[in-house]
Amino acid sequence: MGDCLDKRIPWMVWEAIAALDQHLRPGMRVFEWGSGGSTLFWLKHGCTVVSIDHTPGWPKKVLQRVAEKNLDRIDIRHVQASPGTCHDFASRFAPKLCFRSYVTAIDNEGTFDVVCVDGRARVACVRRAIEHVAHGGIMVLDNSDRSFYAPAVDALASLGWTCQSFSGAGPESKGRQWKTSIFRRP
Repeated sequence: MGDCLDKRIPWMVWEAIAALDQHLRPGMRVFEWGSGGSTLFWLKHGCTVVSIDHTPGWPKKVLQRVAEKNLDRIDIRHVQASPGTCHDFASRFAPKLCFRSYVTAIDNEGTFDVVCVDGRARVACVRRAIEHVAHGGIMVLDNSDRSFYAPAVDALASLGWTCQSFSGAGPESKGRQWKTSIFRRP
């Protein structure tokens, strides 16, 4: 993740990053679950960013990399999971935690041109984000090839969202390949 911060790029498949480079315009509103190089990438393109992260201390580390001229265009927050289980807001990677507050952090934020789902409880985040993506806007789902994210992919497909998927390597991949999908709201 450190290299992505230094280079101000998301930890996604290279081709998806190139597609986002072509799509982004100054003034776009971006919401993301999972901060890091992607946060700096959105800002570099002139976007306004709301970023939610579950890792204590990480938002502060990212914020230290934000240029002073961009501080008015970023709202970055740590939203901690609570102990216990809650199926609708669960994360496969932290099964004994409930990510309800994390997932619902988008609720009073309005609509966005881009929503990026690259943190915890991704299926719940995708479902929650659907009503927050502006018409014609996009939702980015990283690691969309993981079988346990299939319900999120299926939910978007059932609503008529188009999908462009990119498979391959990305920054810091060390030979590993995965898929990043960009869904467009009809």
